[in-house]
Amino acid sequence: RGFWNISLKDGFFFMLITLFTLACTKIVQPYLVEFCYIFQLKSGAQYLIPVATGAMIIHLMMGKDAGYTYALVLSLIVGFMFERSFVFTVWSFIVNAAAIQSLRSCKVRSELFKAGAWTGAVGALFLLSFNLVEFIGFKNIDWTSMAAEPVLAFISGLAAAIITSTLVPYIESVFGYTTSLKLLELSSFNHPLLHTLMMKAPGTYHHSIIVGSLAEIAADKINAN
Repeated sequence: RGFWNISLKDGFFFMLITLFTLACTKIVQPYLVEFCYIFQLKSGAQYLIPVATGAMIIHLMMGKDAGYTYALVLSLIVGFMFERSFVFTVWSFIVNAAAIQSLRSCKVRSELFKAGAWTGAVGALFLLSFNLVEFIGFKNIDWTSMAAEPVLAFISGLAAAIITSTLVPYIESVFGYTTSLKLLELSSFNHPLLHTLMMKAPGTYHHSIIVGSLAEIAADKINAN
């Protein structure tokens, strides 16, 4: 199903996450600037904002199309929020896209943190490359900020994964979404229903496991969820 054919609930959730992310960005930005001043950093505070959090959540709940739409919308808006910064706009879209691509098959919670590390690394590499281009162009640059910005970007990716991992269970409960992570928890042998089925109807339980495995293999072949 395409993004523009989403349900009313999905549309409301998309707008809620977008507005919530923008509000949080506006609120935390001054505090991040003060935090960077402690380490005598004149710029780069904006790269510490975990902008990829929303993309991870939207992708897990609504799919890749919605995730990329969110990434584009958010990147354009935050670019205007930060004095129409072209670099920050591009960086924001790149890290959001990296987060979406790295979560194509998130079946265990640890993959969220791997995605966060990958997202941070991509963002750091982009900033490092851009700063090197400025240096080659003989533009006067702040060497401290040049070294610190990639580090801040990497931390931003890790922070996005931590926040996403914390919020996803609550979002699933409140909005009624079912992600791959939720299905994995429901399939645990410690679940009371599965434990009862295994003890009272072992044949049915075994048959269900085989059918579920076949369905999972078929879904993987056609890139279905």
